[in-house]
Amino acid sequence: MIRAAIIGLGVQGKKYANMLYNNKVKGMSLSAVCVRSDAALQWANENLKGIIIYKGEEEMFSHSGDFDTLIITTPHKAHHKTVMTAFEKGKDVFCEKPLSTDIAEAEEMIRGAKGHNFAVMFHLRSVGIYKWIKEKINKGELGEIKRAMFESTVYFRTKHYHDSSSWRSTIEGEGGGALINQGQHLLDLWQWFFGMPDSIYADIQTGKYNDFDVEDEATLFMRYPHMTGIFFISTGEPFGRNRFEITGTKGRITLEGEQITYIKYDDCLEYINTANVNTGEKLVCTEERVNIKDDQDPYVAMFENYVEHIEKGVPLIADGSSGINALKLCNEAYKYR
Repeated sequence: MIRAAIIGLGVQGKKYANMLYNNKVKGMSLSAVCVRSDAALQWANENLKGIIIYKGEEEMFSHSGDFDTLIITTPHKAHHKTVMTAFEKGKDVFCEKPLSTDIAEAEEMIRGAKGHNFAVMFHLRSVGIYKWIKEKINKGELGEIKRAMFESTVYFRTKHYHDSSSWRSTIEGEGGGALINQGQHLLDLWQWFFGMPDSIYADIQTGKYNDFDVEDEATLFMRYPHMTGIFFISTGEPFGRNRFEITGTKGRITLEGEQITYIKYDDCLEYINTANVNTGEKLVCTEERVNIKDDQDPYVAMFENYVEHIEKGVPLIADGSSGINALKLCNEAYKYR
């Protein structure tokens, strides 16, 4: 069993602690937690009987023989120091997104990972609907992709959320708003599907729904050699949705919530240049509704992939070096705020 320590017992830290404590991940056990507040200490004492509890990072690293790998769920700007110390102590690392709020720090973390196992929690890559889309793109079944649009309003957040921690929704503590927080998962999916664009223009809305100094809404316009893309995220629209549409020369995928509509047609470029009619009436087309249900929690899938990577060399679903791309997209957009 790989012995894991968790530093940071916020929402995600508690989720992972419960998961490991209750033996939900094959091959990984919870050995210790590192708390940063009295409230976290109390929660750990009440819910993690028999688990080692460190009262601070210094104490944790002075007992680094108690664990094999470190799971980091602290605020964004604390990631860099903790990751680098873990590598110095010879530990593998599984880091919550984003790697950092600073590109130079993220690059240093990637360099420091040499000789260690280093993963980042982009769990949407293990979700069935997104794996299905990725496969269609990789196999070229959509032809040459010409347009992509991603609209996400599912991350509705109230003042209660923004006030839940002093570091949240601030430049000083979080490094930004919707893009650096919720948007990192979605921007990671974007670059996973399409790679990195040649250029970005962004419209960043600050204080559209709130009184803080970070964005609660953003629109990114991305240009590729043969494709244009629009990415939109808002944390101020209730009853939100995820809508993802990818249009290529041989097909179109539309994702609404968890429902996929897949339209396949003959190569439209050839049709445009050879058809003897002025419409698409002779273009052969089929439509399919696709429903994909996951048989495993995506977070569990990520941790079990991490275990298999360490033990068997299986490729990581999201290795640390790939985690920088979503941050690069975000930082490029921030030039326009």
